[in-house]
Amino acid sequence: MDRFVVIPTRLDRPTLGPLVEAALRVATVVVVHTEPGHDPVPGTVTVHDDSLSIQHWWNTGLDLCSGPTLVLNDDIVASPADLTALFDVLDDADVVYLSGHRAGHRTPLTGWCYGIHPDRIRPSNDYGWWGGDDDLYLRAVRDGLRVVAVEIPEIRHERVEAAFANPIHGEMATADMNLLHERWG
Repeated sequence: MDRFVVIPTRLDRPTLGPLVEAALRVATVVVVHTEPGHDPVPGTVTVHDDSLSIQHWWNTGLDLCSGPTLVLNDDIVASPADLTALFDVLDDADVVYLSGHRAGHRTPLTGWCYGIHPDRIRPSNDYGWWGGDDDLYLRAVRDGLRVVAVEIPEIRHERVEAAFANPIHGEMATADMNLLHERWG
């Protein structure tokens, strides 16, 4: 069975190149970029999506995936062995996520690194910036899907604050949290 990795990106992160290199060693890589006029990322399936919604970026990439898929932000550090470990767990699960990264959040699934079978569950395009990962987790649990936490401390999130300074994303996050509360209490 083919394995896939979806990486949404603005093509400006120093972690993108090493992440793509690691992912190419274990899967077909789909890069969803938000900046028009750029050449494809070598070795990958590269698609452009000018939406402001990260959930939409995820789904644009997932549309091209026909097997187990990891969704990875472009600001993480992971080795081929780390990604293989996630895939190995995903072989016997519907959803996998990294444990221990969301203390104080509604659900443990983080949107910067998770795995799904796109034919079983997908992110909702109803969300824009935040809340879609929580919604995905809550729907998976509600629907009786097998959700598994994986501990791989070597996978690191080199979070970039620039996205949080964008007032449009701030407005989207507020609307997303309201929607999440309406749907899930």
